[in-house]
Amino acid sequence: MVCVNGGVSKLEYLCDAIAEYSGSHDPRSVAYKLRNPLALTDDKVVEGESGKKVIRRGELRSFRSWVHGYEAGLFDLRKKCEGRNARLTQYSSIDELTAYYGMKPDSGARVADYLSFALEDEGITKDSKLFIFLR
Repeated sequence: MVCVNGGVSKLEYLCDAIAEYSGSHDPRSVAYKLRNPLALTDDKVVEGESGKKVIRRGELRSFRSWVHGYEAGLFDLRKKCEGRNARLTQYSSIDELTAYYGMKPDSGARVADYLSFALEDEGITKDSKLFIFLR
């Protein structure tokens, strides 16, 4: 994995950006109180109406510390950026990722702007593909 700015991986920058715009830095938010930077949920696989298995979003996960929540977030992001997810591939966009996390519709653009500034890369947009955060 390529690291920038003193050894920080691009995946960590992505995690920081999503945490910023998911509201988990706001001490009034549930995600903040549960030490859950990406507002990860306990998802359950259930049988849908057509008999196919579907993922149903559950309650927000609770972590012992911000560090534990951050590590879980990085693990979750790595799987998505590698394409090891049922709904996202490594060619999915930042915009699709933020929608997957249930963030506000304009969050993809905000996350991309954050990353563009933090990584000093004007080429990052809401349409940037997830695999770039593994290089």
